[in-house]
Amino acid sequence: MDTKVEYKEITIKPITRAKFSGISGHSNTVTVKEGAQLGKSGYKTGLSREEELAFEDALNLPKGTLNCKNESFWGNILNLRLPNDKSFHFSVSTLMDELKYRVLLQRSDIANNELEILKNPRAEFYIVDEESRAKVEEVEIDYLMSAHEDFANLTTDEKKGYLKLYGKKGVDQLSDRIIKTELFKELNKEPKKFVEFIKNPDIKLRIDIEDMLESGTLLKEGSYYNFENEVIGNSIDSVISFFKDLKNQSLKIAAVNASKQKLKGK
Repeated sequence: MDTKVEYKEITIKPITRAKFSGISGHSNTVTVKEGAQLGKSGYKTGLSREEELAFEDALNLPKGTLNCKNESFWGNILNLRLPNDKSFHFSVSTLMDELKYRVLLQRSDIANNELEILKNPRAEFYIVDEESRAKVEEVEIDYLMSAHEDFANLTTDEKKGYLKLYGKKGVDQLSDRIIKTELFKELNKEPKKFVEFIKNPDIKLRIDIEDMLESGTLLKEGSYYNFENEVIGNSIDSVISFFKDLKNQSLKIAAVNASKQKLKGK
């Protein structure tokens, strides 16, 4: 098989995670990565059996040198001192560089790209991958474009309702201009959250519940929600389920009307 090396410039960056103390990292220190990571059946080399043989031949290594159980080779192939406060760079230009790169991709403490950071809470570093970064940014752009399109189609009353979901009080007393600008600010902070609001089939009821809470028609005591002196749930989802129940429709209508009347009187 072909063992030709494709030249690559690799950048490894530390992952900043919040600590309990509030300190996110240790500057001016390094983390040393020695050798390939050991797995249940040997070292994690990233090589198939066919690739082991091909690399051994290309590097003029004795047969069996690249076997995943060969500690003398894989246990010493890496000796990287990765800074905890800045990027680390190295080039892949030789067959040995390629083996080191394969080993890096197999390590559980180094995420292969930015997309894997959230999936791998054990990762301490990540390999910069421009394509993966572009995918992350593309998703964010798509959410923002979708949010702007949805925003343009909302009525003023709908904008009021959505603004309430961001915790804004006294929305019914605000001018249309303030409602528009405040909601637009929230949209741009978290476009994904806004799009999820729009797509939520229970969003109108969710807004009605915010009105009930603000007007005092629905009371929250600790983690429990009380309506007409009875506990109807211990979360917003359970309250939604209560008011969606067909047998509670008359109560829902009464609660919605009562909350609207109280808010108008403020």
